[in-house]
Amino acid sequence: MNTQHVLIETLTPLHIGSGRMLQGNTEYLYFSDSSTVALVDERKVLDMIGEENLDQWIQLIDNEGDLLDYVRKRKPAVLPADVARRTMRAVGSKKPAKWTKDGKTKFPTIREQLFSGNGQPLLPGSSLKGAIRTAFFNTLIQANPTAARRISDFKKFNDRKQKYEYKGQQLEAKYFALVDRPGDAPNHDVFRLLRIGDAHFDQTVCLLSETLNEKGGSTFEMKDDVKQLIECIPQGAEAICRVQIPAELLTRLRDPRYRETADKIPHRDRIEWKKLIADINANTRRLINKELNRYQAQNLPDDGASEYLDTLRGLLTELQTNQCIIRVGFGTGYLNMTGGWAEEQWRNVPNVNFQQEMADLAEAVRRTARYNAFALPKSRKVALGGVPLGFLKLTIFSETEWADWQSKAAEREAEKARQIETQLKAEEQASREAAEAEAKRQAEEQRQAEEARKPKLFEGTLKQGQELDAEVVVAARTNKVKVYAAGYESKTFDLIGYINPLPIGTVVIVKADQLNGKKQLLQIRYVKPK
Repeated sequence: MNTQHVLIETLTPLHIGSGRMLQGNTEYLYFSDSSTVALVDERKVLDMIGEENLDQWIQLIDNEGDLLDYVRKRKPAVLPADVARRTMRAVGSKKPAKWTKDGKTKFPTIREQLFSGNGQPLLPGSSLKGAIRTAFFNTLIQANPTAARRISDFKKFNDRKQKYEYKGQQLEAKYFALVDRPGDAPNHDVFRLLRIGDAHFDQTVCLLSETLNEKGGSTFEMKDDVKQLIECIPQGAEAICRVQIPAELLTRLRDPRYRETADKIPHRDRIEWKKLIADINANTRRLINKELNRYQAQNLPDDGASEYLDTLRGLLTELQTNQCIIRVGFGTGYLNMTGGWAEEQWRNVPNVNFQQEMADLAEAVRRTARYNAFALPKSRKVALGGVPLGFLKLTIFSETEWADWQSKAAEREAEKARQIETQLKAEEQASREAAEAEAKRQAEEQRQAEEARKPKLFEGTLKQGQELDAEVVVAARTNKVKVYAAGYESKTFDLIGYINPLPIGTVVIVKADQLNGKKQLLQIRYVKPK
């Protein structure tokens, strides 16, 4: 078995979705003081608030109350680690605090990253293999476009849905396997000779995914109503995956005894890294050039798209012979998922209406018909000020390079640990300081509230209806109170208008109900508690 190791570096943020949407204020809490998203550990929260308050917790969620504020009332100095099963940093200008949308203010959802069973952010080998397969597929189509141009072979009209559908498996079978029936293709698919393992990363961040959208008439916007927070593997992360190309099986296929099987598996000689790297880079370069040709002459908006073209231009520079750039995951768009071969190959097919064919294709791949008048695709996902998502650099190690890389692993891990420790200490310090500040704020609010409840002496001229502070000195059906007005310190009055006993010392607000001709207070009446 020919096993090699591939270093994967994220040139731009990478998101492989788990399929879950994390609900704000329920499944995560956002600590703005440290820009930390804490995925809620229900057991930790319940231990903090007490099981007897479980119903209040549920009611708070139902009423869309603020869970973090509720927790802080019980533990003012609460840290993200106190409530979290895991945490991530929130980066960029748009954070997962409350958003106002369609007149409603709510906590936004976060599209969750896929994790492995051991709790690490995951890039599945199947996702990476699929992207490599797309690049290889486009290489084969460019070399021999005949099958790709026979549109009727894989385009069929669905009477029930009243629109065209495209059967990609039938077309792929013509390039990846030489069999008479498409159903036999998987057993003879040349990509069975490439086996890619999963890649595990160390951390994730939360950032905003935006959409550069065509409005029509060659005008573009950053579309507000489709902005989405995503959890992703950050730019600059590294991971290793193992790749196997079964050399023993390839050797066996050269044996005359297996010629019948081997003849059904085309392009076997191309499943080796030098050729795959060339195919991947050629496909990525072609797609990037398409993007540049489309957008560089356009007037793109400044709010989020300014870096998009600059990032694309710099992706394929300074590559070594054992390196390639590939795009994977969420937000990569229709062209990257397919390679955009249809747009190239159908343009000059005789007796084919290219515009109509592209319109039929657009209708087939879009979820809604309201965008059918626009070119395919009409939008691009970007993040962090126009940076595209999902670009990876792959470095394929030789045995010597792998040994050298491994020899420096301890040094890299130590440096990574130092960076993480420094980052965690800074975040913990920021959280601690913020929590202490919050505790002081709450204490000051409480002190001010208590101070405000204390009675204040009125020293002005009394008039009818003047509100005054009073303190209960005798608790009875008709309470007696001392009024805080200059000259009345030793007198008591019946608390007219309140017929139930109040605890001695209770401070209430009363009003001057009767005055004599000398403006002296004769009777007071209850107004409200203080």
